[in-house]
Amino acid sequence: MPKRSSAPIITAICAVLLLVLSAVQLFSSIGDDARAGQWVGIGLQALIGAVLLIVTVRQLVERNVRST
Repeated sequence: MPKRSSAPIITAICAVLLLVLSAVQLFSSIGDDARAGQWVGIGLQALIGAVLLIVTVRQLVERNVRST
């Protein structure tokens, strides 16, 4: 049986951490006088994390389906 790569799992963990970081930045900047550029940056960071998580989960599901 070939050894499975742990790269998708590590990528999924990093994507979740990126989303958590985006949420923390969002909630910490709500009371501030945040500029539009800051909101765009937080939004892009969250979007990248979400897309990365979706793609990684899809890869993990496909890998598990193929192995059964």
